[in-house]
Amino acid sequence: TYTFTPAGPIVGAGGVISSMTIGTSYTVIAANGGCSSLASVNFSNSAQLPPLQGTISGTNNSTCSVSPICVPTGTNVVINEVMHWPSGGQGLIGTGREYIELYNPTCSPIDISCFILGTRSAPDSNPTGPLQTGGSIIIPSGTILQPKSHYVIGTSSTSSNLLSVDFKTDLNLSNYCSTGNFVMPNGDGWLALYNSSGTAIDALYWTVGVNQSTKITTPDDDFNDRPCIPSSVGSCTTTGITLLSANEIYIFNPILMNYVGISTPNPLAPTNLTFSRIPDGGVWQGQTVGTIDTNNCNNGVCDTNAVSSCDGTATVTPINGIGPFNYLWNTAAGNQITQTATGLCAGDYSVIVTDTANGCQQTFNVTISNNPLNTPTINSVTATCSSDGSSIISNYDASNTYVFTPAGPIVGAAGV
Repeated sequence: TYTFTPAGPIVGAGGVISSMTIGTSYTVIAANGGCSSLASVNFSNSAQLPPLQGTISGTNNSTCSVSPICVPTGTNVVINEVMHWPSGGQGLIGTGREYIELYNPTCSPIDISCFILGTRSAPDSNPTGPLQTGGSIIIPSGTILQPKSHYVIGTSSTSSNLLSVDFKTDLNLSNYCSTGNFVMPNGDGWLALYNSSGTAIDALYWTVGVNQSTKITTPDDDFNDRPCIPSSVGSCTTTGITLLSANEIYIFNPILMNYVGISTPNPLAPTNLTFSRIPDGGVWQGQTVGTIDTNNCNNGVCDTNAVSSCDGTATVTPINGIGPFNYLWNTAAGNQITQTATGLCAGDYSVIVTDTANGCQQTFNVTISNNPLNTPTINSVTATCSSDGSSIISNYDASNTYVFTPAGPIVGAAGV
């Protein structure tokens, strides 16, 4: 039994304490038969943090330009960032803190329903022994990756900010299979992205030693094992598909298999550093800082932004919280990370504001319009004995089109 001072709280299943008064300091003593404990340290519960609030305002676009022109920097979804050796918990399942980030470098939405991520390493001398690692994850049906957008696969433990992880394996147990420990190897290792038919479309590999990129060209222990095939789930059917090993992918198409360098600097220990494409969708670099908790752009270097001649702006202003604050505008606003987004055309925009002091977040929305054009000014010429009356648009602009009600009139040179 548990006795609280002052009285009031109750201990429920799992040791959860209820009926505490916010702000009141308590101690508790445990008793069992004739035995009892010393009093605990003083403890109290704080009140819920106030929701992050703020205001958002915008200035309209004065150029009347249409949406920015997207500049594609790739033709398909790619693996963009890999955390293979985090501190505090390895693995892509359970409470592991590893993660994989995908990126769409194109200018069109891409359906990644039923795509598969796979990895495996098993020593030839004992392929089912304790050193074998790996598994495969199947992305749920209906997953669409928007242009220039990211998609993070991990667990609920990957980040303290649950919004940073789009797909959590610990909440979707039917979407993966594992062989041995489902971790990405700390030593020589690899990872591949397969489409829904099981065809590899992107892959990378790493080694412990330097200058070992040629290991992939031979049936090396760590690169010649095929990933397991996850069971069919929902409308994602895996019956009959084959997932090639790293070595087989290299033989099939060497361009797909990217060497990203050494696993981690000596001494071998978790570093919380990642393999990342910099900029997004670009060239692989090793030992970089993970960025899924702020602006997703790897090392803060974003992909080629859309070209825009628009000049609309939007500014969000937090009015409570602690700060400092992080800002992440949506894809339509070019994933800008400043308090004020610029270069906005007419459209709807949103921004996620994060209070870095406590992790509280709030989303704000704003609509930007085009400034109205000048109203046409009509100068009418009175009819005479020899001619009908006529009208001229005195502020005529040859770049405009003019619509009359009722239909019929036509504007010619100089607004006549």
